[in-house]
Amino acid sequence: MNTNAQRIRILLVEDDEDDYLVTRDLLSEIEGTTYDMEWVPSYESGLECMKEHRHDINLFDYSLGGHTGLELLRHAGLCHCPAPTILLTGYGDRGIDQEAMSMGAVDYLVKGQINAPLLERSIRYALEQKRVEAEREELNAKLLETARQLGKAEVATNVLHDVGNVLNSVSVISHQLHDNIQQSCIGDIKSIAEMLHHHADDIGEYLTHDHKGRQIPDYLAKLGENLLIQNTRALDELMCLHANLDHVRRVIQAQQTFAKSRTHAEPAVPAELMEQALIINQATLDQDRIQVVRAYAELPQVMIDRHQVLQILVNLIRNAHHAMTDLPGQPHQLTLGIQPCVDQQKYIRFQVCDTGVGIPVENLTRIFAQGFTTKKDGHGFGLHGSALAAKVMNGSLRAWSDGEGTGATFTLDLPMIPVEATTS
Repeated sequence: MNTNAQRIRILLVEDDEDDYLVTRDLLSEIEGTTYDMEWVPSYESGLECMKEHRHDINLFDYSLGGHTGLELLRHAGLCHCPAPTILLTGYGDRGIDQEAMSMGAVDYLVKGQINAPLLERSIRYALEQKRVEAEREELNAKLLETARQLGKAEVATNVLHDVGNVLNSVSVISHQLHDNIQQSCIGDIKSIAEMLHHHADDIGEYLTHDHKGRQIPDYLAKLGENLLIQNTRALDELMCLHANLDHVRRVIQAQQTFAKSRTHAEPAVPAELMEQALIINQATLDQDRIQVVRAYAELPQVMIDRHQVLQILVNLIRNAHHAMTDLPGQPHQLTLGIQPCVDQQKYIRFQVCDTGVGIPVENLTRIFAQGFTTKKDGHGFGLHGSALAAKVMNGSLRAWSDGEGTGATFTLDLPMIPVEATTS
């Protein structure tokens, strides 16, 4: 589009030369703007010109021999033609008018009623509407990117918190190992060895007749038992230490794998994505003794945006955790589900169900609005960004609750695209 230079490129698809001349003359009467109009007399030539995306605006005649301007309008949508379209017709028809508007036309003009001011106003309106639409799309793209970056920050923040909890456990275990070593009987073994070395020449006499020597065999037996207990305890603590460090490794690996910006689908097993989201939240769930129940259907790999899905699932699990800790004094259960959608073919459903504080009916839709939050330290971006991300992936994110104190269920539905469909 080139409106700043007041030079507008127009594609006119019109099979009547007289109507072309009339349109040309009307455009020449408009002052202050230069119109470069390219006229093509057939549907086929119009289709080829439109595909080249060289024009700022399209003027399509409704009647084009065996075709119609509506067909051209449909193809404009299919080939993502950026130029807005005005449909021209020789007679007024409300049905055609409504159909043209529903297919994306910005205006509908009756040829016999067109004058230069009306044509200019229609063109200006079409170009302005296109400009506003482009600005809106750019703003939406920025909002989506902002939400995506905020989601990454939330994942990273939660990872750091989770790693911090695990490192606290590591610190406790390391202190226990230190205390066990200090309380070890290793020093007693050295003392006994020195006693035996001192009586090397009369070792038999010393062990059978000397008061201290006779206590050594029994003491060694008890010492062996104590060392075995200490060794077993140390091995258990080392295994726990290894498990915690391995957990840190897996959490960091999950964050490194999925925190990269991804805008395309790739093969992934749905259950593995849910498990990765669970790993990132696992330490805090264990700390609050929340039972986790899995209900995963056996599903093959699907094509999916791994980062976007992980971002949503991490947020949903964390919100469910907060909802349950806000309702203390009772056992809680987190249920994670994955199955094909029953009410929507070729879609996969992720569900996160909690036994927490629930959601008031009036907030079931408001919770996805930008800035809405019921948390004192909340910012209202998490669920909003998740809902936007779901929409970008041609999916949906919904919430349901029977009210306060009844828990809540969040449902993420996404297209189930088989890997074979993208490689064949």
